This record gives sequence, structure tokens and C-alpha cells, in this order.
Amino acid sequence: MISQRIGIASGVARSLEKIWKAKDISKETKVVIYRSLVQSILLHNAETWTLKMENIRSLRVFEMSVSRKILGRSKRDHRHNTDILNKLFIKENIVEILRTRRLSYFGHVAKMNPNR
Repeated sequence: MISQRIGIASGVARSLEKIWKAKDISKETKVVIYRSLVQSILLHNAETWTLKMENIRSLRVFEMSVSRKILGRSKRDHRHNTDILNKLFIKENIVEILRTRRLSYFGHVAKMNPNR
């Protein structure tokens, strides 16, 4: 299921290739586009996922590949992941966002009427 979501989000990210390469669009705008289009598709219904280490790794790899495209960098540039996220002003990585959403979802479930 997670690999399917990554595949769908990857297709969306590929279709936005012209935006990632555009010099007249700011990094901030590109990050907003990434969050609203790519990340929302990737994390759809993610609150119910059971995460394994390989899934966490796949999510991080996908996030960094899109982040590098936004900055116009490749893996050959040998930049640390934290440096790339800092240049894009991204404070939480994809796994931290997912954990926050899962905790929020758990709060809603915990507040539900037990008869439901």
C-alpha cells in the first residue's frame, strides 16, 4: 500500500518537472506546491499505515529525491539531507509529519463514543 502511494506521488512529482526546473518560481512556492500536491497525495489515509523500517526508508528516499529536484541538485553533489531540507525551510521530514498525523488521528479515535 505504501509503495503504491509513493508510486502515485512520484508520478505527480514527475508531471511537475517543469515547475521544479523553473528559475522564475521561488523555492518557497515550490515547497508549497510540493506540500499541497505531492505530499497530500502521498500521505492520503496514512494515519492507518503500519510502518516498518523499510517503509520509513522508502518515504525518506522519495522525499529527498523530490527535495533535490526542487533545489536543482543531484545525489552527485554530495549534500547532506539536513542541509537540503534546511535550504528549503522544511522543518519536519515526511516521517515526522506522518507520526504527528497518526497521533492526531489517535486522539480523535480515543475521544469517540465507545458505543460507536
